[in-house]
Amino acid sequence: MGVLHEDNNRKNNYMTLHRKKFETKLFGDPISFEVSELAGQANAAVIGRHGETVVLATVVMGKQNREGDFFPLTVDYEERYYAAGKILGSRFVRREGRPSDDATLSARLIDRTIRPLFDHRLRREVQVVVTILSYDGKHNPNTIALLSASTALAISDVPWGGPVAGVELNNVEEDEKRPYHAFFAGQEDFINMIELEGNEVDEEEVKILFDTAHKEVQRLVEFQNGIVKEIGKSKQEIIFTEPDPKTVEKVRNFITPRLAKAMKEKTLNELKTELEEHLEEDEEFAEKKPEIDP
Repeated sequence: MGVLHEDNNRKNNYMTLHRKKFETKLFGDPISFEVSELAGQANAAVIGRHGETVVLATVVMGKQNREGDFFPLTVDYEERYYAAGKILGSRFVRREGRPSDDATLSARLIDRTIRPLFDHRLRREVQVVVTILSYDGKHNPNTIALLSASTALAISDVPWGGPVAGVELNNVEEDEKRPYHAFFAGQEDFINMIELEGNEVDEEEVKILFDTAHKEVQRLVEFQNGIVKEIGKSKQEIIFTEPDPKTVEKVRNFITPRLAKAMKEKTLNELKTELEEHLEEDEEFAEKKPEIDP
């Protein structure tokens, strides 16, 4: 009885969490986003729902810069057997394995959409994780996953140039053939990610496809902006380390006239070696010994 009492307390605690729910439609189909104290240690977390397909999107940013001359963004798309109502038996490995090909492609779809909107100088680790909690077999999680990730980033204190929105369009005929399958993502003024597969389609039909997708994207971005105005956090102010202007200019002057030729006749590593030797000839730069990655 003690265990039952504890479980009831946990349920009651969840029900009393401060929650905020936002509802809109995706091509006339109801979707919703819920923000609560769930995943409280994340910078932001959003539960997205489309039909009975439910996802949890969390965003976390590190407090210190990581070493390396790149932006350490990680996007994980985590599928769960229980999301489809499957509880595997003992003959299956019960540990989490590597992601499926579909999960990898879905993660890349989100990554390609959100990555260009970060400042390329950011060196703090950012992790976006989308977990599929429930899949109803009807509503593809990709769209609600991207929208939930975007909403979480937008309301968080992580510096980011979103929100974005993505929509999926299929042209399914009565004989169940699929001339095309398309996914469009972007902001109010532009589309920054397109994934399209299918047979040849008339140009006018493609134009209609783009216009239809972008109008829905614009509406969904406006919807997210409304959420940000209501509950969004102030973005962290990060001081970026800028490279020495003299070094940048010297590298640019040396590399620019040689780069096109190097792409055809020699490797970039050889060009990098030449650049390092060139800088070492200058006493000022030899003392700095800059690390250069053209």
